[in-house]
Amino acid sequence: MWKITIPMLRQIGMIITIFTVIQLGTYEAINPVYTLILEQTGDTASGLGYAATYAWIYSIIVLIIVGFVLLLFKERKPKDIKDRKRQEKKLAKLEKQQMKRLKKQTDMQRRRQRNMASKNDQSVIDLTKMNKFSFAKLKKLKAVHVISKIAIYFLLICIGFVYLEPIFEMISKSIMSAKDLIDPSITWIAKHFTLSNFKEAANTLDVSHSLINSIWVSALFALGQTIVSATTGFALSRYSFKGKGLWFGMNSISIYPSVPLLTVPRIIMLDSLNTAIGVKLIGTIIPQLLMSILGQGTYSTILILIFYNFFNMIPKSLDEAAMIDGAGALKVFYHVAIRLSLSTILVVFMFAFVFNWNETYSTSTLMRNSIELVPNQLTII
Repeated sequence: MWKITIPMLRQIGMIITIFTVIQLGTYEAINPVYTLILEQTGDTASGLGYAATYAWIYSIIVLIIVGFVLLLFKERKPKDIKDRKRQEKKLAKLEKQQMKRLKKQTDMQRRRQRNMASKNDQSVIDLTKMNKFSFAKLKKLKAVHVISKIAIYFLLICIGFVYLEPIFEMISKSIMSAKDLIDPSITWIAKHFTLSNFKEAANTLDVSHSLINSIWVSALFALGQTIVSATTGFALSRYSFKGKGLWFGMNSISIYPSVPLLTVPRIIMLDSLNTAIGVKLIGTIIPQLLMSILGQGTYSTILILIFYNFFNMIPKSLDEAAMIDGAGALKVFYHVAIRLSLSTILVVFMFAFVFNWNETYSTSTLMRNSIELVPNQLTII
């Protein structure tokens, strides 16, 4: 695990760490600058300039943190030729040791086969002659195995309780009446069961209309992001072209800017487009739809990197075999890459759906009140 599995997961660990740092920075209690950006963006008269300034300050701080994370996960290479020679000597020693072990194992197997062939009848194990120490050792191993299982199950139960307890409490509170909520003696089970809270919430949010809008809007954006991320990740994984390193670096760096930092220049660009040609895009679904199709949707960079790492794990010999049979680039992409990555496509689609569902800042800023969505109504309430 330490020598093989963890080094292979280096890039995925780096992506998760960077994404976690960025996500933690969006909480208002941790990052007051983020709150200032949200407040100033709504003021189109003078606050937009302040919002852009705050966004740049925030992005520079996050860039420093991301740089530290990149240095932490950077693959360490030998500094000079001496280090490389030392590594080659170590590898040679390990190979020799492995060859000696293999020879010993083969010799032992041959001896056992000879001994078994020399005996006409099967040897019966005399339990009385067995060493007492082996029995004690087996008992200790069984005890350690049982204790480790108990510890693992206890840890899993604790983790499950931490995750499920808020859900159970949320369900119990939702079916309690006002008297039960005030009563300190009632914690889990309601004395006066009621569904009036659900009825009032449904009427306030207009669930029949806003829920359907939220589902199809999030699904549409997620579908566009999944298609673009899959094609982009496959192209970066399989093809070499001029500027690939620069493009991949810029794409990776685009993880760190916050949503407000990206939204502020988009508002300025869309306003200037409206002034120049008279096309009003703010207040419609078109800006976010274009962003999802052009690879600039919510956390599209992370989705591209997920596909890139997955396609790197698929052997290129499968592509070569398909090309020998006469398949072109599109057929290789569809019949080889897509067929082998159905589970990854489903995971990426679910990620994109959740990202777009929870994203309230860009939807409220760009789409305004043109479409009623459940998350936006919850933030207003």
